Amino acid sequence: MPGTVQTQEIDDLMVRWDYASATIRYHGHASPGSAASSAVWRISRLTFDSQGRHTLTEFAGGAANFNQSWDSRASLSYS
Repeated sequence: MPGTVQTQEIDDLMVRWDYASATIRYHGHASPGSAASSAVWRISRLTFDSQGRHTLTEFAGGAANFNQSWDSRASLSYS
């Protein structure tokens, strides 16, 4: 599923997933109706090993804040 982006609403949050590659997945959370370009997203990057096991979760900007742009997820700094 690399390159697939999905969106869903869960518990009053809009959730997006980007299966960027076999080893990288991005998750984003924002209020429903938020623009992908707005700096109102909490974005995490999940890393998987070659067996598909989740090995690491990092947040954009190093914190779980709602202050990032979904459109910029691939170029953000994560820790």
